[in-house]
Amino acid sequence: MIKVASISVYERTKTVSEDPSEIPRFAYEPNIKISTNNEEYEYKDINNFAIYRHPFIKTSSFSSLTLAIDLDVYQFLDDDIRRNKFPTLNLKMNLAANENNERENERTFRSKAGGFNNNYKILKIQAREESNVNTQMIPITLYLANLSLYELTQHKSYNKLIANNTANKILKDYESHLTSTFGNTFNFKQFISNSNDFTYKQLLIRTENDAMVPQWIVNNTKPSHDLTYYFFDDFIPLPGYGLVNGLLISLSKENIKKFELIDVSEDKYSDIKLNSQSLRQQSMTDIGGILLAENPTLVITDKSNKVVCTKGSSTPVRKTAKAGSTSDTLMGRNIQNQEYGTNSTSNVNSHGLNLYACDTTDNAKKRFDNISNLIRNDIEYISTYETREIHFDIMQFFRAYNMTPESEIEYRYVPISIVNIFSKYSKRETTMRHGAKFQFLVYKMS
Repeated sequence: MIKVASISVYERTKTVSEDPSEIPRFAYEPNIKISTNNEEYEYKDINNFAIYRHPFIKTSSFSSLTLAIDLDVYQFLDDDIRRNKFPTLNLKMNLAANENNERENERTFRSKAGGFNNNYKILKIQAREESNVNTQMIPITLYLANLSLYELTQHKSYNKLIANNTANKILKDYESHLTSTFGNTFNFKQFISNSNDFTYKQLLIRTENDAMVPQWIVNNTKPSHDLTYYFFDDFIPLPGYGLVNGLLISLSKENIKKFELIDVSEDKYSDIKLNSQSLRQQSMTDIGGILLAENPTLVITDKSNKVVCTKGSSTPVRKTAKAGSTSDTLMGRNIQNQEYGTNSTSNVNSHGLNLYACDTTDNAKKRFDNISNLIRNDIEYISTYETREIHFDIMQFFRAYNMTPESEIEYRYVPISIVNIFSKYSKRETTMRHGAKFQFLVYKMS
């Protein structure tokens, strides 16, 4: 399970700045235990560990680990996975401090209480080099799923018929089911706005596995009338959170003002201030041209097949009319030249979209308007950042950040994708640094 640091993660000094000669003040000491072939194999030297958190692509976080292991252990793991006997792996990452400011060949890190400890299923193994008769150690990449999240994908225990409940009550019933099944493994938090209070008379929930239930509820019952997602996150080592966290988050402009606000100009966040850089900015795109349209035509159908059509704005289209023709004879063939002109116009609807209302047509129209307004008027662009060295607690989905402290303080940066990356300081050391890559929705605040 994740162990929350017993020291405050805010009691930190400055980390390495853009000057590479600066000395790192903290690092992480890894310890890996792999269980296979009825044995446990321990490794303390890894190359890379990454946690991928993409709520708009995946229902949950997942990880990859790159290290060198004994060739026979690789063969045991490969055999197990081929037989769908997915081995388990325990990973500890202990926080360590370089308080005496030693440099690379001299420094030692004193272990501190902070860090994390997690258990995984190994779902895939990939050798990074070909082995031969002389191979003793082989570099590999392991693809990992949190042990509890893996268990969710193996069961269909929540396929059930539900009557007379709202979307939020259905979701809470599912979360209560997970608590009764897994105990304190799961923790649940909601950061939503504009809740949907429609009562569904009867719903049959039938999904591929238990992990897919929240996505089904969000897609088919709409807990909020704003842009909302549900995500299982196994990397929130903060007080008040658990081993796996079910997050329901709405991204309306008004709702993000209720998020935890992080001003990176404060001294306790100096690591992200000094070591972060913006890589690129991208404007929001609408492939179908519907959400960015000023007033599209909507055809909304509800469960009773009632259809409501809202007529949107129209666009003038030129009418083409035949103006005349001329002809000539060439080599015994009649050649004709048609002449056309445009002397009038007609109006047609410039955009159209079919919507299905799981509750009412008015609610469906409300959700479309809210999300369209969010993209057209509230979001300025998507910004991609990376950091070379920060503590792993900082970047979370339920926080809004002021990433430009040199200008007016505005908490308008909200993460929608985070990749946490632990990598070695050097080939000669086993201690690791933590960096990250993340994408923000950047809101217009003025």
